Amino acid sequence: MRTVLSWSLCLGASALASVVLAIGTLLTLGLRRHRMGSNVGRVWGRACLAMCGIELVVRGAERLQGERPRVLVINHSSTLDIPLVAALGAPRICPIAKAELRWMLPINLAFWAVGTVFVERGDRDRAIASMNAVADKVRHQALTVLVSPEGTRSADGRLQPFKRGPFHLAKASGAEVIPVVVHGAARCMPKGAWAIRPGRIVLDIQEPLPPPEDPRAASETLHARYANWLAEGPA
Repeated sequence: MRTVLSWSLCLGASALASVVLAIGTLLTLGLRRHRMGSNVGRVWGRACLAMCGIELVVRGAERLQGERPRVLVINHSSTLDIPLVAALGAPRICPIAKAELRWMLPINLAFWAVGTVFVERGDRDRAIASMNAVADKVRHQALTVLVSPEGTRSADGRLQPFKRGPFHLAKASGAEVIPVVVHGAARCMPKGAWAIRPGRIVLDIQEPLPPPEDPRAASETLHARYANWLAEGPA
C-alpha cells in the first residue's frame, strides 16, 4: 500500500514539475531553461525521495558551486538515480539520456524543457554526433552535463564497464569531470523492481578532475577508482 501511494504521489509531483518547467521554458523562450531545471529539479527530486521514505545524504556539495563547464558522471544502478541526481540541483544542468526516455510520460516533458540530449545507444555514429553537437554548448554556456558512463542501469548493482563518450565530451568541451558515487540506490530499488524500500542513499561528490587528454585512459582510470569507492562504501 505504501509503495502504491508513494508512486502515485511521485507521479503527481513529476507531472506538476514537468508542467512548471514546460510553461517556464515557453515563457522565457528557453533562455532560462537550464537554471529553471536545476531549481525545479532539486525540489522535485527531494520531494519524491522523501515520499518514498528515502533519506538522502549528499557529501561534497560545495564542489558543484559556481557555473563552469562540467561533465558530471554517476554510477547507474537504479531508477531512483533520476530523482537522486535531480535533487543535487547542479547549476545549469543539461542531462544526457537514452533515446527511449523521450517517450516516457510525464518526465519526457521535463526532459524537453531542460534541453536534454537524447542518445541512440545502438548507433555509435549518431551517439558521437550528439556528443560533438553538445560540446560547444557546454563550453560557451558553462553547462553541467549529466551522464552515466555505464550507459544503462546495472542489473545487479555491480559496476559495469565505462563507455568513452563522456570523456570525449569533456575533452572536446574543455569541461572538468566530477565523479558522483551513488551508494545504496540498488538496495532501495534494484533494476526491474516496482517496490521501493525505504532506506538511506549517500551521494559522494568527489574532487573535480581536469579535462582528459586521453579519453580511453581516463575512462579506464576512473572505472578503477569507482570500483574502489564503491567497495569502501560511503566516506
